[in-house]
Amino acid sequence: MNTSELKLDLIKAISETNDIVFLNEVKKLLNYKRNENSVRVFNDVEQARIDKSMIDYKNGNVTSDEEAQTEIEKWFDEQEK
Repeated sequence: MNTSELKLDLIKAISETNDIVFLNEVKKLLNYKRNENSVRVFNDVEQARIDKSMIDYKNGNVTSDEEAQTEIEKWFDEQEK
């Protein structure tokens, strides 16, 4: 199947469906693909969380992967009791 045939098949499938969830997912995918070269702009809440995380990192307030895995295993063990 070449590109033109694939496009026609997709157009046909999209035009024949009434599944709003499916259509919204297709729309998101297409929007993502169109915008993949654009710069992501964070909202105020996101930027504040990033800024706080950077301060935590600079201050050494971090958890290593090994420590995180140990904490997760401990949590799972507690859930099984």
